[in-house]
Amino acid sequence: APGSQIVHTAPCQVVVRRQGVTMAIELDRQWGEVEVGTEPSSERWEGTCSPRFRQTEFAPFLKLLAGQHEACVFSTTFLGI
Repeated sequence: APGSQIVHTAPCQVVVRRQGVTMAIELDRQWGEVEVGTEPSSERWEGTCSPRFRQTEFAPFLKLLAGQHEACVFSTTFLGI
C-alpha cells in the first residue's frame, strides 16, 4: 500500500511497516531471487496499486522470482512483531 516501507533484513526475510504496524515476512529459501521495489521501475505495472476507485499509485513491493528447477512448493510465513 502507498506509504509502506519494506526493508530487506536477511536473505529470506523482509520487514514491512505502515501506519505504526510492523510485520515480518519469512520467505522460502527456494526462491531464486528476492527483490524489494522501492521506486517505480521501467516494468509496466510493477508496484502499481489502487488505493481508491479508478486511481492508481505506486507502492513499495516485493518481487519473488523462482529459480530454474523442477516444480516445487514455496512457503511464506507472516509474523506480527
